[in-house]
Amino acid sequence: MAATPWGEYWHITTQSAEQLLSETFPGALIDVRSRGNVLAAICALHGVASHEISPRDLEYHDPDFEVIVTMRVEKLRE
Repeated sequence: MAATPWGEYWHITTQSAEQLLSETFPGALIDVRSRGNVLAAICALHGVASHEISPRDLEYHDPDFEVIVTMRVEKLRE
């Protein structure tokens, strides 16, 4: 992940999600991932539909453009 050394916590990123979830669910199994690239980000901002873009162009993952951030938390049994 190409994260800034000082962190980027003012919006949902993999960094901010991991910190938020680890503080909220200490000891839980946390899985945070992202998908996206600059083209996907631009298309989302301009309302371009997915069928208007080549699937190959959307498959490329650039960690500097986290368009979608997914989070999964599995709370351990006590």
